[in-house]
Amino acid sequence: MQTLESLKRKIGNAEDVQSVVGAMKVLAIVSIRQFEKSLASLNDYHRTVELGLQTVMQNRPPGMPEILASSKPATNGMVCAVVFGSEQGLSGQFNERISAFALEQLDQLDIATENRSFLVLGDHVSYRLKALHQPVEKRFPIHGSVKQMKKTIQSLFLYFDEMRQKERCGPIFLFHHKSLSGAHHEPRMTRLFPLDAALFYEMGKKPWPARSLPTFTMDWEPLLRSLIREYLRVTLERSFVESLVSENTSRLLAMQVAESNVADFLDVLTHEFNEQRQSEITAEILDIVAGMEAVEKAEYSSLL
Repeated sequence: MQTLESLKRKIGNAEDVQSVVGAMKVLAIVSIRQFEKSLASLNDYHRTVELGLQTVMQNRPPGMPEILASSKPATNGMVCAVVFGSEQGLSGQFNERISAFALEQLDQLDIATENRSFLVLGDHVSYRLKALHQPVEKRFPIHGSVKQMKKTIQSLFLYFDEMRQKERCGPIFLFHHKSLSGAHHEPRMTRLFPLDAALFYEMGKKPWPARSLPTFTMDWEPLLRSLIREYLRVTLERSFVESLVSENTSRLLAMQVAESNVADFLDVLTHEFNEQRQSEITAEILDIVAGMEAVEKAEYSSLL
């Protein structure tokens, strides 16, 4: 049986864990709100870029340059898989699910391990992929603010450019979690490069959502190139933010489960502490009563 002192120590440790779990919950909630707000802005901007592309494609000149067709990956380039994981732990099966999903999708595309090049965001997913003997070429940090996130996005694009100059840039796929209704999320794959030419041509066929038709004054080709750059940037940034929202949602759920488990453990310890304390008090009272009875018996015997 445990002593009261050891039970008291365990109760104190459990209360410390409960405080940490509470702080992690608050941090996760604040992060979710921050990144959800950023995601809403990115969705609006993505819609604006799509409308710009729709305008340009509807007004493309005859015999337009094959800009979209020319954006082909290098034939000898590696298939680049960008996997969005987490920098911190305590996020449930977040990293395990996205790692397994990425490998499953690459296997379905029949891409051999030696032809894969993983660019990962976050230490935990990097450890997971290395444990599965996957070629992790470079790791990028994940920061807790939108401003720092944009720096990571910029670093990614610079690395893509470097790979293209070395003719090592094959197809680029993004693997990330996407938030669904409530607290649920699921892994997704997005092809970032090469561009889907059919998608852009379909944009040009859509009816304009207002009466006034838009126009532009700058040259068609540089405008299209500029919009394509923005389209790629906002696609990558949205994937990143969706992953961050999902990560913090997963962490919040994990902390809620941990909070419930710690509360149950505290109840058990407190109940055991109170029972043992009551037993010791009862034993002390019985000893006192027995002592008093012995004293009274001794005094009565001396009187006789």
